[in-house]
Amino acid sequence: IPAALAVDSLAAAGEPGALARLALPNNRFGPDDAEHLAALPLLRDLQHLDLSDNPLGVRGVAALAEGGVLRG
Repeated sequence: IPAALAVDSLAAAGEPGALARLALPNNRFGPDDAEHLAALPLLRDLQHLDLSDNPLGVRGVAALAEGGVLRG
């Protein structure tokens, strides 16, 4: 599934904060996709995110952290 389609599908799904776990390893998510993912209200209460083996780059990881998706 293309990364942009996955993000669009997540944007259309569920109530804000309704998703606890998300695993999308090896899906070619780049920095732009990570920025869009970080803006999704659905991920507000996410407890586990697996984006391993995706070319997020520094910009993508920063977007996820600044968007509140990554917490440490």
